[in-house]
Amino acid sequence: MNPYGPTLADRKEIAAELVTKAASGDIQDLKRLSQALYESDCSRALLVVLFQHLNSPADIVLRQDTDASSEASLALMRGELCLGLLQRTLDHMVPSLRDPLVHLIIANVDSVCLAMRQCLPAAGETTSLSPRSIQFASPKARAHLRNCEILASAAEIHPSVFSAFLASTQFIDTIIDIWLAEADNAQFIIDLGTARACAISALVFKCLKGMTGREAFIQRIGSRNVVLNFAFGLVKRVLIVRDAVNAITVWGALRSLEMLLASCDFLCSSSTAFLAAFRNIGYLKQLSSALDTISRKFDDEDFPKLVQLFVSPVMCLTAMAVHRNVAQNWRDLVAGEYVKTLLRVTSAVPSEDKKSLGHLIDAVESMGPYIIYPTVISQCLEMKPPSPKERELSHQPSTAHIYDALWERINHAGKVYKIARILKAEYDVCDNPSCNRTGSCRGQQCSGCSSVIYCSSKCQKQDWKERHRAECAHAKLENSRRKSTQTLYDHTARAFHARIIDDFYNDYDGAELFGPDSIPIFDFSNLEVMARLQKLADEGWWNRLPDMSFPQTYLKPRLSSLLKGAQTAQPDIRYAEFILPRVGDESDICLTVTMKRVAGQYKTMYTVPRFAYRSGHRGII
Repeated sequence: MNPYGPTLADRKEIAAELVTKAASGDIQDLKRLSQALYESDCSRALLVVLFQHLNSPADIVLRQDTDASSEASLALMRGELCLGLLQRTLDHMVPSLRDPLVHLIIANVDSVCLAMRQCLPAAGETTSLSPRSIQFASPKARAHLRNCEILASAAEIHPSVFSAFLASTQFIDTIIDIWLAEADNAQFIIDLGTARACAISALVFKCLKGMTGREAFIQRIGSRNVVLNFAFGLVKRVLIVRDAVNAITVWGALRSLEMLLASCDFLCSSSTAFLAAFRNIGYLKQLSSALDTISRKFDDEDFPKLVQLFVSPVMCLTAMAVHRNVAQNWRDLVAGEYVKTLLRVTSAVPSEDKKSLGHLIDAVESMGPYIIYPTVISQCLEMKPPSPKERELSHQPSTAHIYDALWERINHAGKVYKIARILKAEYDVCDNPSCNRTGSCRGQQCSGCSSVIYCSSKCQKQDWKERHRAECAHAKLENSRRKSTQTLYDHTARAFHARIIDDFYNDYDGAELFGPDSIPIFDFSNLEVMARLQKLADEGWWNRLPDMSFPQTYLKPRLSSLLKGAQTAQPDIRYAEFILPRVGDESDICLTVTMKRVAGQYKTMYTVPRFAYRSGHRGII
């Protein structure tokens, strides 16, 4: 015998003998093979043995042989040992085995995944579990993590393997089971012990990134009726990262966090069922609050380079705000201290990192316009004001202008909101253009379509006779569709916008110069308001926005008569149009208003909202 231990040739001969004995399926032989095998000893014969025994648990399940409990128990133990060997083979891939391993995995996807699910009871009886899973006391939790690492590694060896995975219901069910499984203390399984992303979060992200995998997962999760559970598991994992992350685990934790947030975005953008489930558990406020807590933890510990890494997670949250009810989404993000997180991350990014600063500017510009919604400004007023230091740090040369515009918008909308609260006038609009009210409105809306509101029964009857009778059925269809898609522009928001318009118009320099042949248009859909004039000589004002259309043509008679009045306006009457940020992900709001001078100030008396749809969208005609 070689005094220095077995040579490579000796070791290969020993390994070949162990593989030959293990082929019989004897548990002790398989254990000896698992304990003695070097990664370099892997061979085609070993692969054949592995997949032979990984098929055994599946065969027993398919036979449903209740009289073979002893045989089933042994098969499960064999399968569990072979899963451990398969992980070692994948972790230390021998190039010569790549092609046969790809072929075997593709041919046995269902059997391997079924074996993973069936072998869980045997997890505590073997020593094949990944050393990375020792953080979990539960053998099943450790087995789940090990199984996910196997599938994640296999998915990377060749694109055809991943395609075969996505075509397998057994694979999708296995991932769903792992995702929903609980570890110690009823916590969901997430590995934060390494510098890389948790295999579970990474594999789910990989599956959801492409439309093929996303559609397959969404369909299967829905058919198993676990949409809410799946959504809950994602949010809870983010909260686990929040509570467990530290300077040692930050790299892997942030990668996992980014993948979790991106997976949430994929699901919400592709499935109304998932969007409803996430909203049911208040996902945006929780995710935003978690990001604030984690970034603050590193900011307090003076790790600015780590805080810089939060640019990508912040952008993931920003992307999620555009799903359906956008104003409500921004309300929830602001309630979770999104603004403070944005300030903190901006202050940590060096001025020479133009790309990251550009992303953060985009985030401010996405949020800023929605501050004029009452639900959003109410949350802005409740948040703790940024300290002078935070304001100063965020005022880099490239970001100072955008943050100045943000504070100006918050101050302006906040002032109007506070006055509106004092006056307690929730519905200060009336959809009868002939209304001459002097007091506040009762808020009496049409029972047929709910899209118009009046200050009194008298105004409602007059408008019904002159205009709304022809509109009501069309308006009902549009209103119902917007309710179902959570893109409704409600009367409370419209009344608040009327007050925003009053305040803005009365302070606007040059308002007295607007002539009767044109109408001023103020664009509030950006953080910095833009203004221009639109000629009223023809009806080009109706479809004046490029790549946008106004399919609510039932409103055209109402607006046409209104704008004809603009050309013969009385000295104390003004007309204007305001473009407001979209409430959903499909249309901007154009609010045409009539203002009357009262006690030296213009006050909005009448408003007509219409929706500008992007090209290709068919609205209500």
